[in-house]
Amino acid sequence: MSYTHLTIEERSKIEILYQEGYKINRIAQLIGRHRST
Repeated sequence: MSYTHLTIEERSKIEILYQEGYKINRIAQLIGRHRST
């Protein structure tokens, strides 16, 4: 398996969505990553 790091943009999106109250599963769907990332 190959692994990739989250980009700064992805991290920013995650932070904003989390602060807005989105669940982890939904955030993962929105950014196109697995929820365990």
